[in-house]
Amino acid sequence: MAGPPSTPGTGTSGTPGTPSVLRAMNDRAALDLLLEHGPLSRTRIGKLTGLSKPTASQLLVRLETAGLVVATGTTEGRPGPNAQLYAVNPRAAHVAGLDVTPHRIRAAVADITGESAGEFELPPPGRRADSVVHQVTEALDGAVKAAGLVRSDVRRVVIG
Repeated sequence: MAGPPSTPGTGTSGTPGTPSVLRAMNDRAALDLLLEHGPLSRTRIGKLTGLSKPTASQLLVRLETAGLVVATGTTEGRPGPNAQLYAVNPRAAHVAGLDVTPHRIRAAVADITGESAGEFELPPPGRRADSVVHQVTEALDGAVKAAGLVRSDVRRVVIG
């Protein structure tokens, strides 16, 4: 017998409306807001998502424990106590993209925020398949090295 369905994109199994699914949805919403707006306070995340302060606090603890967000500083120049700001941790994940054309092979690595972390380019690929595979691997490794990473740090690779 099959288990409960998995919610697409969350990696969390459960049925709609269960606490684990709602937590995953709230976590995703907060990450999307941080990517869109940059560093935000717990209060601002709560207001933008409609979550209570305690729920927003729990959400940030989960995301910080998972290494997805980091504390980046505090708000200043406003009345009242300074609020802690949180941002997406750019080192939480990396991706690579390769553009293979008759004119060149270009590889780039980006962090989870979409910022380029390293690039590498090779001259036109050869005509033999084994040569092209070798050059694609070399280009990927060059971009990974330029980013100061190792290949296992890259979560996904896309080749076009």
